[in-house]
Amino acid sequence: MELVERTKEMRSLDQFLGEADAGSGKAVLISGPVATGKTELSVAFSRKVAEAGARVINAFGSAEERDIPLAVLRQLAVDITRDEAADPYRLTRAISGQLLDAAGGLPLLVVIDDVHFIDSASLHGVLQLIRRIRTERVMLLMTHADHPTPTVPALHAELLRSPHCHRLTLAPLSADGVAELLARDVDAERAARWASDWHALTGGNPLLLRAFRQESLGAGESGSLTARPVAGETFTDVALACLHRSGAIALDVARGIAVLGHDVTADLLARLLGADPVELHRAVRILNSGGFLESLRFRHPAVRAAVLKDPAFDRLTAWHHAAAELLEAEGGTPDRVAEHLVAADRADAPWSISVLLDVAAEALRRNDGKFALRCLELAHRESPPGPERTEIVGMLVRAEWQVSPARAHTYLAELLDIWREHGLPDREALTVVKAQLWHGRTAEAVEVLKGTGEFPVDGDAATDLAGLRSWVRASYPDLFRDIESLFERRLTHGADVSVIYEPPPPVPPLATAPPGAAPGSPPADASKGASDRALVRHAESVLRNYRMGDWWMAAPSAAILDLVYADQPMRAERWCSRLLQEAESRGMRGWRGLIHAIRGEIARRGGRILQAEESSRAAFDQVPPRSWGVMVGLPLANLIGAATARGAHEEAEAHLERSVPEAMFGTRFGLHYLEAQGHHNLAVGRPQAALRHFLICGRRMAGWDMDVPVLIPWRTGAAEALVRLGDRAGALRHLDEQLERPTGYHPRIRAAALRVRASAVESRRRVSLLREATELQRDWRHDFELLRALADLSHAYQHIGEQHLARTTARRAWHLAERCRAEPLARRLLPSYATGQVPPPQRDGADGPSGQREEHGRENARERRAESGATVEAGQDGAQESGSDAVLSAAELRVAELASLGHTNRQIAGKLYITVSTVEQHLTRVYRKLSVSRRADLPDRLGVRRCEA
Repeated sequence: MELVERTKEMRSLDQFLGEADAGSGKAVLISGPVATGKTELSVAFSRKVAEAGARVINAFGSAEERDIPLAVLRQLAVDITRDEAADPYRLTRAISGQLLDAAGGLPLLVVIDDVHFIDSASLHGVLQLIRRIRTERVMLLMTHADHPTPTVPALHAELLRSPHCHRLTLAPLSADGVAELLARDVDAERAARWASDWHALTGGNPLLLRAFRQESLGAGESGSLTARPVAGETFTDVALACLHRSGAIALDVARGIAVLGHDVTADLLARLLGADPVELHRAVRILNSGGFLESLRFRHPAVRAAVLKDPAFDRLTAWHHAAAELLEAEGGTPDRVAEHLVAADRADAPWSISVLLDVAAEALRRNDGKFALRCLELAHRESPPGPERTEIVGMLVRAEWQVSPARAHTYLAELLDIWREHGLPDREALTVVKAQLWHGRTAEAVEVLKGTGEFPVDGDAATDLAGLRSWVRASYPDLFRDIESLFERRLTHGADVSVIYEPPPPVPPLATAPPGAAPGSPPADASKGASDRALVRHAESVLRNYRMGDWWMAAPSAAILDLVYADQPMRAERWCSRLLQEAESRGMRGWRGLIHAIRGEIARRGGRILQAEESSRAAFDQVPPRSWGVMVGLPLANLIGAATARGAHEEAEAHLERSVPEAMFGTRFGLHYLEAQGHHNLAVGRPQAALRHFLICGRRMAGWDMDVPVLIPWRTGAAEALVRLGDRAGALRHLDEQLERPTGYHPRIRAAALRVRASAVESRRRVSLLREATELQRDWRHDFELLRALADLSHAYQHIGEQHLARTTARRAWHLAERCRAEPLARRLLPSYATGQVPPPQRDGADGPSGQREEHGRENARERRAESGATVEAGQDGAQESGSDAVLSAAELRVAELASLGHTNRQIAGKLYITVSTVEQHLTRVYRKLSVSRRADLPDRLGVRRCEA
């Protein structure tokens, strides 16, 4: 490899060789920090000398052979007699003579690399050789790495004493030298710009630079070098090897600096190592000049990490414990003291436990649950039974809950044992109550709640208790009635906790139809009522006052669900995004899982089954199902619903076979599970089982005073099951009852009810009901329910002989099914239209004579075309054509057809080989001519004639 910034040294070596060739022998020592290119320079010079015709003999010192007598000298001569080997004086004379004879009249270059590792016997011979070559055509070249303590003081003394001896000191590369090195891989401009960063991280050490270069090549674009060096395994291995070669003292200094980290000072380092200040200063200077340190800091954090992970560092834990004691004595920060205690895995000092507890509490407040756990686990192991240990166990439960709720069980069991034997302080008792309720162990939770003395009504305890009250009220309605008095008694006086304690409305908006109103008529006031606004206000108050550091996640998650139930998906999604971002940054798996589950529920209510499934799977990825407790019903219901919608019934059955807590069915999360189970039974042809699940769901909702369709529209499901069982009257009765319930006229609820009602009435009324359902779904955008309504509407059109409307509606449903990936369902609902095959119109005797049936179909078709504003002209055999074809140009019609099938403007442009701008211009004219404002209305307006896309 071409040398960089070594021209001056190479010129000096040439001069020394010339003088030696003239009969004035030279001894030259190349010294410098480890890995600054001493060997590389000697090799390059040796090659140059050999190419010029001189004789070159090489030897090297080795740390492994330092205790072997004559290990270096034996590399310089082979023919040594036993007598010569036994006498060092005779041996050195013999070797010197052989070397001089070997020259054969030519200049001789003798190279000894790493002379600092030379054995004492060989050193004696080298000293003799130095003295003998003064008048010989011999040049002795040696390389020596700097160490804090002189390794060969006799050699250094001889070099200073003899006038024919010289020393060359190599320094690391300058920033310009680094730029020259980088210019071999990138252009000069980038090399100059990047050089300062590369130099700052390596100090110009050539070996470290080469390691960086090797790992950085290929990491950039097209296999080029990266602007900032990549510190991978090669770099750290090289750096660690260099530190080991720097000598024991320098290595210990590097280790001490790595252990002390940001707290390092020269005084602390000397006390930690017990080192002589002079040697310590020299070692720091060598490590700085070698490019490893800048003052008392590692230039690159990867080097510090490699030192701490070095398997040969067998005193690591002892030094961490010593560092903890030094920092504690010096008044260091508790965080740093605790870090050293944890790294040492020892807490036997009298002050250790209190430091670990204080630091763990602070770590929990800033949501560093992992470090808090490490502190608490060490304190737990070292602490004896007593109040302090109880506090530690409670903190462990709360800390584990943030990181992984599944692992909190062990410490929760210990906390329960302490409660049974000695009782618990209020905070720890409340921790047990919350955790037990989460997992559905209501009896134990109530026992602890009743058996504990009065809770404080101020500060964090009051806030915690008020938040628990709100969650139990919303999630465990029956249990809340039994223990409400316990909450009321403890929250009647004391601090103001109204933000949390304000009892939220139990249900979303109470908009109802007036008494005696006909089914299908609108309510007297369908707007969001005062109770809805109060619910939203209460939920957002809880969320605004919630601290992400709180371990109890149920109360704020219930507040977001209140927004979902109050039909505020955008507000709920904004809160989910905000909290998820914070949870991601703090590594809170429990929170991430909950937010994903809520997002799944938001997506399910919008009919986005793929998104609902993806979010629910993400929830289980963060927190395994066994750790969800009673809340498992929410993500599990959405997985069951999504699999059912996609026609993956075996997958849905697998989800239903998962073990769930029995107590879940006593919570509102059990309602979601029952609803999903009912719809699955409907999909697989078990209407009787479906009806049973829907009715159980309804009875529980009624008993809990939360029988509102916007929460769970169980009557729609029950009605659909009754239709399958042939009880159309019962189905209509359930649908009528639903309209009379609060939120029964919510567009999403009403649209689904209209679809089911259409299946329970005579054929002539189905089209109008289903058309209204699709209009409502388009406004409220429930994709999957819109798909089902369109599929039923297509069948209804087919039934009355409107083949063209049946075909266009079926195609819309098919494309929507593709977007939802509900193809199996689409194939069952649309077996003929999905493939473009149109069977003849069906005849239904229940609707009257065939002539009346056909007349009704023609009247319905005429009404549709009149509504669309299209001109009607009679064609052959009575066939009619929509006027939309007449008013649209051929180009406009092609664009309109593709847009009605769901293609984007860019996709249309690609299919027709036109620009996106041209597509937009065509659509503007199409909208104006057909009097529509959105592409969702195009299929109905385009009429009979359709172009195949």
